[in-house]
Amino acid sequence: MMPFFSTVTASTIILSHHTSMQSSLVQGEQAARASGIGCEPNRMNGSTEGQRGKLSRSTADSEQDLKFDIAMNLIASVYSKPSHIASIAIMIIMMSCLSLTGCSTISKSTKKAAPRVAYFQKTNFSELGDWESDSHYSALLTFKKSCKVINKKDPSSKISPFGSISPWQKACKEAEKVRRSKDAKGFFEKWFTPYRITDEHGSSVGKFTGYYEIELEGSRKKSKSHQHPIYCPPANIKDMKGRDHLSHTSINKGSLANKGLEIAWVNSKVKLYFLHIQGSGVIKLDDGSEMKVGYAECNGFGYKGLDKCLKECSLPLNYAVNMQQLMKQDEVAALQIMERNPSYVFFREATDGPMGAQGVALDPVRSIAIDSGLFPYGTPFWLDTPGPVAGGKIRRLMVAQDRGGAIKGAIRADIFCGRGSKAERLANMLNHKGKYYALFPKDLKVPDKFISD
Repeated sequence: MMPFFSTVTASTIILSHHTSMQSSLVQGEQAARASGIGCEPNRMNGSTEGQRGKLSRSTADSEQDLKFDIAMNLIASVYSKPSHIASIAIMIIMMSCLSLTGCSTISKSTKKAAPRVAYFQKTNFSELGDWESDSHYSALLTFKKSCKVINKKDPSSKISPFGSISPWQKACKEAEKVRRSKDAKGFFEKWFTPYRITDEHGSSVGKFTGYYEIELEGSRKKSKSHQHPIYCPPANIKDMKGRDHLSHTSINKGSLANKGLEIAWVNSKVKLYFLHIQGSGVIKLDDGSEMKVGYAECNGFGYKGLDKCLKECSLPLNYAVNMQQLMKQDEVAALQIMERNPSYVFFREATDGPMGAQGVALDPVRSIAIDSGLFPYGTPFWLDTPGPVAGGKIRRLMVAQDRGGAIKGAIRADIFCGRGSKAERLANMLNHKGKYYALFPKDLKVPDKFISD
């Protein structure tokens, strides 16, 4: 097995499979999480009826698992000396924001989102940098998961947001015939055409971030160690959205307490906040078992990231402190900062691993969240972005299987990094400008321009 991270030159580090690791990770390279949720599943929606799957990979995915583990171990080496700064979450807040003066008031957003525009220009595989270097069979296995959903559709139906489902089903049928790793690259080249993506400004550059399945410690019952509830949605949530008693602040003050909505209790208010951002997680219960939770609903208030609050307050970004540490020092101040995001997420107990919006189990560093108003689920994308290693590149084939409230626009993607602390570290190191190419079936009629609803 070859390393997941490998080098082609001293300055270009490719996420591929055929060369050895020659560059070390740079101490302290931590990109702040830039992703967030609106009033929809941030990324992991939970499965729909009849679309069950698990994150645990089969033997056929063992090569991918090994590469992922190697990558995570390398990244973990950056943090070989644990500290309170790197132990919980790498998300910046500013001590100078504690007063919150000058920030806008919390209110339900009524402004309708502007339509997004994507332009598609046909190109060829020679334009895809280091296309030869990827493990195409690993990407094919992820694509086959999408095919299980695609093949259930009526052949005469359309695939959202544009085009007929028939060319996709034809490609999926051929994908099932590929059994050897060496044939995977040829499959994509035979049945797909790459398209260069640009936005309404003519730019091919956009934002690429990472997300993960968070782990928390908790209990099914409230205890001295587990004081922070995870709520399922009220029965009449549709009628209650946007009302004051469902604001983040009101819920924290107990507006939903003792109504039988608690599905679990956790030991960290900060990690619970990050669970709301990620949209899905695993609770390690005090009895030794695990409980998976997934997005169910939200309170109807728009999402506001901490970075936006800082900008609104005209505060500098040079005094970062750890949220968990601040919580211990000044709980009131920490809660005020977290509550600047009025959005609140309700969860359901799940039986599966993290499921994408397409209804398939997500694969680490192969599944991505995209703007589903512009691209069909199951679309393979060739990513070309800076990587977590200084001077490196992520050049890798991934598949659109999820969406996110903050994942909007022609060039915007969130890379699923897996579960746990190692995946968290990787996700927090991914916040870069880059580009990608969409691979569409050759028989699909792709418009030159598409505008979302």
